[in-house]
Amino acid sequence: MPATIGESDVLNYLMKTGPISLSDLALRFDDPPRVLRALNGLREREEVDLDQSGVLQRIMDQINNVPSDEMLKESFSILRNSSEAQSIVRLTHRGFRRAAG
Repeated sequence: MPATIGESDVLNYLMKTGPISLSDLALRFDDPPRVLRALNGLREREEVDLDQSGVLQRIMDQINNVPSDEMLKESFSILRNSSEAQSIVRLTHRGFRRAAG
């Protein structure tokens, strides 16, 4: 997937796949921490929804506690091994309109 990941990339991917687990979504891209930051912005604007409250922030906190030179590698491990990362991400109506529009 693209090296530079933005919110529109995440929205477009969700348009193609429909609901998907947080780990599957983040691991589809080359930079999971950037995907998580994009998702967080989308979640704050209510363009995506997760089925478990607070899970995105907890995973981001785990990744942010890793030294920056190991962050990318560790993010793959955290997302693969965390049961919280199985939380389902869905587009909201607002996110659908933005992605389609």
